Amino acid sequence: MTDIKPEHNLAEILGINKLPENEQVEQIEKVGMMIINAAVGRLLVSLDESEVKELEDFLATSTGTEDVFQYLLETYPQFEGHVQDEVTGLYSEAEQILT
Repeated sequence: MTDIKPEHNLAEILGINKLPENEQVEQIEKVGMMIINAAVGRLLVSLDESEVKELEDFLATSTGTEDVFQYLLETYPQFEGHVQDEVTGLYSEAEQILT
């Protein structure tokens, strides 16, 4: 899913790899949710009303984050590109600011 071939990975740039293991997991989850939320926001502005309603109906009945992510990837082909763009953008910004 990614074409990024960084000299340092995002965890290194953000300093996550220097945290205790339990904090690493917590921070990685936060970064992941930030990326997914931004990608979902981009997706929502590209959908028509009926597609938004369909997505809302799915979200109202879904039981897990993995199910939602898989649904988004399978149902909206553009979603993967949005995720990739968000990862690339975050990586670029973090690298400029923190290195």
